[in-house]
Amino acid sequence: MSGADLDGRHVRKGAAEAVAAWVREQGGVMPAQLNRMVEEIARNGGTPLVVAEGDRALGVAHLKDVVKGASGSASSSCGAWASAPS
Repeated sequence: MSGADLDGRHVRKGAAEAVAAWVREQGGVMPAQLNRMVEEIARNGGTPLVVAEGDRALGVAHLKDVVKGASGSASSSCGAWASAPS
């Protein structure tokens, strides 16, 4: 997990479990819908990256590998952004 603290705002991003623990430490709760999104992304072979500010989870980024046809190498790209309900 990594993040930034600036002007009283505390933003974190990282693995779902780490960000969920941080949100709980701040007095918040991870929304069930966000947990379902994390599970679906992982089930489909992606990497879920959760973003939170303070005690509130903001959403999940879906990271996936893109294989380039000519080189055969893979690079990580942002496939989708799912916003958590307020």
